[in-house]
Parts: sequence; structure tokens; C-alpha cells
Amino acid sequence: MIRLISLFFISQSQHYGCSVQASLAHERARRLASIVLCCIILATVALLSFAFVSCAILPTPDDPRKRQANRNSAERNQEPNTAFHRRSPREVEEIRAKLIAAAEHFRGADRLVVRGRRFNMDCSGLVSAIYYYAGIDLQRHFPYHTGTGTERIYKTLRERQLIKRTWYPLPGDLIFWDNTFDRNRNGRDDDLLTHVGMVVSVDRRGNIVYVHHNFRRGVVFEHMNIRKRNVHTQVVNGETVIVNSPMRIRGENRGNRPWLAGQLVNSFGEAYHLD
Repeated sequence: MIRLISLFFISQSQHYGCSVQASLAHERARRLASIVLCCIILATVALLSFAFVSCAILPTPDDPRKRQANRNSAERNQEPNTAFHRRSPREVEEIRAKLIAAAEHFRGADRLVVRGRRFNMDCSGLVSAIYYYAGIDLQRHFPYHTGTGTERIYKTLRERQLIKRTWYPLPGDLIFWDNTFDRNRNGRDDDLLTHVGMVVSVDRRGNIVYVHHNFRRGVVFEHMNIRKRNVHTQVVNGETVIVNSPMRIRGENRGNRPWLAGQLVNSFGEAYHLD
């Protein structure tokens, strides 16, 4: 490389009729060639270094699985303290009494306001208002989780092992349902935790009265029996009574797919143990 560059500079010197001696011209050409070659090497190293650094800092293609894993990891690590103590039976009874009183208070209400605080008129807003009435702020934990209000309440309880599945829940238990509407609009029953309400009463036959926010009728009391999950109505003493209230949004083509409250229930949550 140096020899080629030297010959180039010698030829240029002869071409312009330079009067220096040939040996001096040759030596000068070699020096110039060495300088040029060093510059080329330095420039190449600089370019390679820049390319390496650029590749190191460029973001990798978005991977949904990694994104979800990072989100789940962040959720596990965000809330600094999930420790709690289960309340005594006496404390629980007192809170349940307040919860039932709150449910009656908000029945048919057109707004949800408790001690000057306003809650959204939707399913998670209703149960949040009911619990706030009884002195428990469900939404205090919302910043530590992602998703809808229903999903955040569920995650808060799941972290504290307060989720249960049973045929006989207790008054004050939160109820979580799946597939009450097609949230992702794909026509499949794969929409988890789409609705939440609260148990108001339960009898020995498993007949549950619950309160929830119906998007058409507002705050209402309705019925559910998990032991008879596929029964909508039945005749009792000559009267037709509702066993499981419709839960899926009316007007959607359901066919033989689940649509009753007892069919769509996911689980129950003992939120009255929260601080």
C-alpha cells in the first residue's frame, strides 16, 4: 500500500517537473504515503467504533412476550409491601354490615359520592364507592397494577391470597366475572375479568343476591346460583323466580354459549381484609 502511494506521489512530482533530486522525492513520497495510510487506518477504526456503539444502543425489535414479562415483573416489584393481617371475625362482621348498608344506599343512584369523593359510574367504581363507604379504599392500590379497574382490584386481592372459589360466598365478598362482553372483539369467550360486583346476601340453597352496575339500568340488585348455573328461571310455589340473572350484554348472538351470572362467574374476593 505504501509503495503504491509513494509511486503516485513520485509520478506527480515528475509530471510537474519538480527539480529536487530523485532520492529526495522518493523519501518524501514515502513519508507522505505513510501519513496518508495512517489517516486511512484511523478513519476506519473510528467508523467501526461508531458502528459498534450504534448497534449496542439501538433498541431490539419489540417482542410481546418480553414486554408482558417485563410488565408482570414490574407489577410484582412495584408495590413495596403487600403484607396484611386478616381481620378478626368481629371486625369482619362490622365491615360487612357497613358494606350492605352502602349497597342499599347506592341502589338506583345516579352518581357515586362518598364523603366528597366522586367515583366513576361503572362496575369497579361502584364497588370502590361501597368499600370506601365502609372505610376501605380499594383504589389505593391501583397505581401498582395495570389494566381496568376490575383487573386492578383482582390483582390486589390475588397478591394477598384473598381470591377464592366457592358455591357459598359471604355477604361483602366481591364477585368477578369473565366474558360479560366481547372486550377484544374477536368473537371468542376469552375475555377475563370483565365485570365486578358484590354479594349482598346468600341463603342455604346457594341463592345469591348481588349488587352491580348494569350499563343500561344503573346500580341494581340481581340473582345468581352457582349450583344451578345453567338455570335462568324456575317456578317456585306457583311463581316464576329468577335463579341466574342475565349477565352477557343483550343483543349479542350467543347461541348456546354462557350468558347467565352463574355461568360467567370467575371467583370471589375477600376485600374486607384490606387495610
